[in-house]
Amino acid sequence: MQKLQWVLLLSTMVSLLFGFYQHFYNPSFGNTPLMVNHNIINDTFKDANSFGAFLAIVIPLLLGMALALKKLVKVASAVLVFSSFLILPYTDH
Repeated sequence: MQKLQWVLLLSTMVSLLFGFYQHFYNPSFGNTPLMVNHNIINDTFKDANSFGAFLAIVIPLLLGMALALKKLVKVASAVLVFSSFLILPYTDH
């Protein structure tokens, strides 16, 4: 189970970093012109709705991990939950 938790944390972290990069530095990176024109990030997903749906699924899992687990997993989960809440409004307008 511990390996699965780390896979979830790392994959979510990569996805969020990609999304923050798209939003703040290079909106056209990995994005379609339509999404760029509407200032919507799609992250590593095909469309912005998929990224939003991913975050909607992952936030409760990460929140549960932040509350239930200990040490580094708890801190990493809490940071990712906070980051997810920051980027969520930009996934769809």
